[in-house]
Amino acid sequence: MLQALFLWDAIKYDGADYEQDRRALEAICAAVPPEIGATIANKPTAKLAWEAIEARRVGSDRVRRAALQRLRGEWEGLNFRPDEQVEDFAVRLTNLMEQMVRNGDTDLNEGRAVEKFLRCMPKRYEQLVFSIETLLDLQDLTIDDVAGRFKVVEDRDRALEEQGKLLYSEQWRAGGKKGDNAGTAKDGQERRR
Repeated sequence: MLQALFLWDAIKYDGADYEQDRRALEAICAAVPPEIGATIANKPTAKLAWEAIEARRVGSDRVRRAALQRLRGEWEGLNFRPDEQVEDFAVRLTNLMEQMVRNGDTDLNEGRAVEKFLRCMPKRYEQLVFSIETLLDLQDLTIDDVAGRFKVVEDRDRALEEQGKLLYSEQWRAGGKKGDNAGTAKDGQERRR
């Protein structure tokens, strides 16, 4: 913007005329967040204001790099927690990925996140992981696509488990009644004798 307004010379070199320097300073103040603009508006020259922004930026870059290192450690150690739902894991993975990208990770993309998702899946999903890896192109998938596939399996397993519990309890009740009737019949026959 400063170059387009022919004001870059006020930033690059000392000795710009006063009017050009003030317009450059005004353009800088308009381009930064209000909390930064207030601190640089009082600088004597546009060049000094620009240098203050650069100094502040170096500090924030260091903070972002440190945060990115911490986030990469979390990424490497990310695992599926016991009794965690697939959707919850997908949300954790996606949030971590977004934080890393926001802090400057340029290597992370959806394909790598899908690969990480598949590596973290518990053993009980091993067959589905194998099927996805061999039959689908991981670079064409999103976290939501893969999580949806696992969610279907998770829901089906849960439904079968609940159906099995219901069946067992009905069988138990039916078996208990037969046993009670049989016992009652025997007791009755023994009483008659």
